[in-house]
Amino acid sequence: MPADIRIVIMAKAPRAGYVKTRMCPPLRPKEAARLHERMLRTVLRRAQRLFDEVWLATDVPEHPMFATLTGVRVLMQGGGDLGARLRRMLRFSHGLDARPILFLGADSPHMPDQRLLQAASAMHRYDVVIGPVEDGGYDLIGLGGPYTEVFKRIDWGSDQVYRQTLRRCEEIGLRWHALPMFFDLDTYQDVLRAGNAWSS
Repeated sequence: MPADIRIVIMAKAPRAGYVKTRMCPPLRPKEAARLHERMLRTVLRRAQRLFDEVWLATDVPEHPMFATLTGVRVLMQGGGDLGARLRRMLRFSHGLDARPILFLGADSPHMPDQRLLQAASAMHRYDVVIGPVEDGGYDLIGLGGPYTEVFKRIDWGSDQVYRQTLRRCEEIGLRWHALPMFFDLDTYQDVLRAGNAWSS
Protein backbone atom coordinates (compact mmCIF):
# COMPACT_ATOMS: atom_id res chain seq x y z
CA MET A 1 0.00 0.00 0.00
CA PRO A 2 1.59 3.34 -1.08
CA ALA A 3 1.95 5.07 2.27
CA ASP A 4 3.57 8.27 1.03
CA ILE A 5 0.86 9.47 -1.38
CA ARG A 6 -2.21 11.48 -0.39
CA ILE A 7 -5.35 10.85 -2.43
CA VAL A 8 -7.60 13.87 -2.95
CA ILE A 9 -10.96 13.11 -4.58
CA MET A 10 -12.62 16.15 -6.15
CA ALA A 11 -16.37 15.53 -6.31
CA LYS A 12 -19.70 17.28 -5.95
CA ALA A 13 -22.19 16.24 -3.30
CA PRO A 14 -24.90 13.95 -4.72
CA ARG A 15 -27.70 16.52 -5.03
CA ALA A 16 -30.49 16.11 -7.58
CA GLY A 17 -30.18 18.63 -10.39
CA TYR A 18 -26.52 19.39 -9.65
CA VAL A 19 -24.76 16.20 -10.74
CA LYS A 20 -24.70 14.01 -13.85
CA THR A 21 -26.98 16.43 -15.70
CA ARG A 22 -25.72 15.11 -19.05
CA MET A 23 -27.43 11.83 -18.18
CA CYS A 24 -30.84 13.52 -17.86
CA PRO A 25 -32.60 12.17 -19.84
CA PRO A 26 -32.80 9.19 -19.82
CA LEU A 27 -32.29 9.46 -16.05
CA ARG A 28 -34.37 11.70 -13.82
CA PRO A 29 -32.41 14.13 -11.60
CA LYS A 30 -32.92 12.01 -8.46
CA GLU A 31 -31.77 8.89 -10.30
CA ALA A 32 -28.71 10.76 -11.55
CA ALA A 33 -27.91 11.85 -7.99
CA ARG A 34 -28.20 8.27 -6.73
CA LEU A 35 -25.92 7.10 -9.54
CA HIS A 36 -23.39 9.80 -8.67
CA GLU A 37 -23.43 8.68 -5.03
CA ARG A 38 -22.82 5.06 -6.05
CA MET A 39 -19.94 6.12 -8.28
CA LEU A 40 -18.40 8.28 -5.57
CA ARG A 41 -18.70 5.57 -2.91
CA THR A 42 -17.00 3.11 -5.27
CA VAL A 43 -14.12 5.53 -5.91
CA LEU A 44 -13.76 6.16 -2.17
CA ARG A 45 -13.72 2.46 -1.31
CA ARG A 46 -11.05 1.74 -3.89
CA ALA A 47 -8.90 4.65 -2.76
CA GLN A 48 -9.13 3.61 0.90
CA ARG A 49 -8.30 0.03 0.05
CA LEU A 50 -5.17 0.99 -1.89
CA PHE A 51 -3.90 4.08 -0.04
CA ASP A 52 -3.37 5.14 3.56
CA GLU A 53 -4.71 8.70 3.38
CA VAL A 54 -7.81 9.82 1.48
CA TRP A 55 -9.36 13.27 1.35
CA LEU A 56 -12.65 14.28 -0.26
CA ALA A 57 -12.90 17.87 -1.47
CA THR A 58 -16.51 18.76 -2.20
CA ASP A 59 -18.93 21.64 -2.67
CA VAL A 60 -21.27 20.75 0.22
CA PRO A 61 -19.27 19.11 3.05
CA GLU A 62 -22.36 18.95 5.28
CA HIS A 63 -24.25 16.65 2.87
CA PRO A 64 -25.71 13.65 4.79
CA MET A 65 -23.77 11.15 2.68
CA PHE A 66 -20.47 12.42 4.00
CA ALA A 67 -21.50 11.86 7.62
CA THR A 68 -21.53 8.13 6.85
CA LEU A 69 -17.89 8.05 5.74
CA THR A 70 -15.13 6.78 7.99
CA GLY A 71 -11.42 7.36 7.55
CA VAL A 72 -11.93 10.14 4.99
CA ARG A 73 -11.14 13.80 5.59
CA VAL A 74 -13.95 15.90 4.05
CA LEU A 75 -13.01 19.42 2.94
CA MET A 76 -14.68 22.35 1.20
CA GLN A 77 -13.42 22.86 -2.36
CA GLY A 78 -14.19 26.57 -2.37
CA GLY A 79 -15.12 28.70 -5.35
CA GLY A 80 -13.68 29.29 -8.78
CA ASP A 81 -13.16 27.03 -11.75
CA LEU A 82 -11.68 23.55 -11.43
CA GLY A 83 -8.17 24.93 -11.78
CA ALA A 84 -8.66 27.31 -8.85
CA ARG A 85 -10.06 24.50 -6.70
CA LEU A 86 -7.21 22.14 -7.57
CA ARG A 87 -4.65 24.84 -6.78
CA ARG A 88 -6.36 25.51 -3.45
CA MET A 89 -6.24 21.85 -2.43
CA LEU A 90 -2.63 21.55 -3.59
CA ARG A 91 -1.54 24.57 -1.54
CA PHE A 92 -3.46 23.36 1.52
CA SER A 93 -1.94 19.89 1.35
CA HIS A 94 1.60 21.14 0.88
CA GLY A 95 1.07 23.59 3.72
CA LEU A 96 0.77 20.54 5.97
CA ASP A 97 3.60 18.41 4.60
CA ALA A 98 5.43 17.49 1.40
CA ARG A 99 3.49 14.33 0.54
CA PRO A 100 2.80 13.88 -3.18
CA ILE A 101 -0.85 14.27 -4.15
CA LEU A 102 -2.89 12.13 -6.51
CA PHE A 103 -6.11 13.86 -7.58
CA LEU A 104 -9.11 11.76 -8.66
CA GLY A 105 -12.70 12.50 -9.63
CA ALA A 106 -15.91 10.52 -9.22
CA ASP A 107 -16.35 9.78 -12.93
CA SER A 108 -14.17 6.65 -13.09
CA PRO A 109 -15.58 4.09 -10.65
CA HIS A 110 -14.64 1.42 -13.19
CA MET A 111 -10.94 2.35 -13.07
CA PRO A 112 -8.82 -0.79 -12.55
CA ASP A 113 -6.71 -0.92 -9.39
CA GLN A 114 -3.68 -1.35 -11.60
CA ARG A 115 -4.16 2.07 -13.17
CA LEU A 116 -4.03 3.74 -9.77
CA LEU A 117 -1.03 1.70 -8.69
CA GLN A 118 0.79 2.48 -11.94
CA ALA A 119 0.20 6.17 -11.32
CA ALA A 120 1.47 5.90 -7.75
CA SER A 121 4.59 4.06 -8.88
CA ALA A 122 5.34 6.58 -11.64
CA MET A 123 5.02 9.46 -9.17
CA HIS A 124 8.34 8.37 -7.65
CA ARG A 125 10.06 9.06 -10.98
CA TYR A 126 8.18 12.01 -12.48
CA ASP A 127 7.00 15.42 -11.33
CA VAL A 128 3.54 14.94 -12.85
CA VAL A 129 1.63 11.78 -13.76
CA ILE A 130 -1.58 12.07 -15.75
CA GLY A 131 -4.24 9.62 -16.92
CA PRO A 132 -5.81 10.74 -20.22
CA VAL A 133 -9.39 9.89 -21.12
CA GLU A 134 -11.10 9.81 -24.50
CA ASP A 135 -13.04 13.06 -24.11
CA GLY A 136 -9.81 15.08 -23.96
CA GLY A 137 -9.55 15.38 -20.20
CA TYR A 138 -8.01 13.13 -17.57
CA ASP A 139 -9.24 10.85 -14.80
CA LEU A 140 -6.27 11.36 -12.48
CA ILE A 141 -3.32 13.65 -12.05
CA GLY A 142 -0.49 13.19 -9.58
CA LEU A 143 1.94 15.91 -8.54
CA GLY A 144 5.14 15.45 -6.58
CA GLY A 145 5.32 19.08 -5.48
CA PRO A 146 3.27 22.28 -5.13
CA TYR A 147 3.12 22.85 -8.88
CA THR A 148 0.05 25.09 -8.88
CA GLU A 149 1.01 26.66 -12.23
CA VAL A 150 0.07 23.38 -13.94
CA PHE A 151 -3.60 24.26 -13.42
CA LYS A 152 -3.48 27.75 -14.91
CA ARG A 153 -4.43 28.76 -18.49
CA ILE A 154 -6.52 25.61 -19.03
CA ASP A 155 -9.85 25.61 -20.89
CA TRP A 156 -11.68 23.51 -18.29
CA GLY A 157 -14.53 21.44 -19.67
CA SER A 158 -13.13 21.43 -23.20
CA ASP A 159 -11.56 18.59 -25.16
CA GLN A 160 -8.18 20.33 -24.85
CA VAL A 161 -7.65 19.92 -21.10
CA TYR A 162 -5.22 17.01 -21.35
CA ARG A 163 -3.13 18.56 -24.13
CA GLN A 164 -3.05 21.96 -22.48
CA THR A 165 -2.00 20.41 -19.17
CA LEU A 166 0.93 18.66 -20.83
CA ARG A 167 1.87 21.93 -22.50
CA ARG A 168 1.84 23.66 -19.12
CA CYS A 169 4.12 20.96 -17.70
CA GLU A 170 6.58 21.50 -20.53
CA GLU A 171 6.46 25.29 -20.18
CA ILE A 172 7.20 25.01 -16.46
CA GLY A 173 9.94 22.43 -17.02
CA LEU A 174 8.31 19.51 -15.22
CA ARG A 175 8.96 15.87 -16.08
CA TRP A 176 5.64 14.22 -16.90
CA HIS A 177 4.39 10.71 -17.62
CA ALA A 178 1.09 9.72 -19.25
CA LEU A 179 -0.77 6.50 -18.52
CA PRO A 180 -2.60 4.59 -21.29
CA MET A 181 -5.82 6.12 -22.62
CA PHE A 182 -9.02 5.29 -20.69
CA PHE A 183 -12.60 6.60 -20.54
CA ASP A 184 -14.77 8.10 -17.85
CA LEU A 185 -18.51 8.06 -17.27
CA ASP A 186 -19.89 11.37 -18.50
CA THR A 187 -22.96 10.10 -20.36
CA TYR A 188 -25.42 7.27 -19.89
CA GLN A 189 -23.86 5.52 -22.87
CA ASP A 190 -20.57 5.54 -20.96
CA VAL A 191 -22.29 3.85 -18.01
CA LEU A 192 -23.63 1.13 -20.30
CA ARG A 193 -20.18 0.72 -21.84
CA ALA A 194 -18.57 0.22 -18.42
CA GLY A 195 -21.16 -2.44 -17.62
CA ASN A 196 -20.65 -4.26 -14.34
CA ALA A 197 -16.98 -3.34 -14.00
CA TRP A 198 -17.70 -1.07 -11.02
CA SER A 199 -21.03 -2.20 -9.62
CA SER A 200 -19.70 -4.62 -7.01
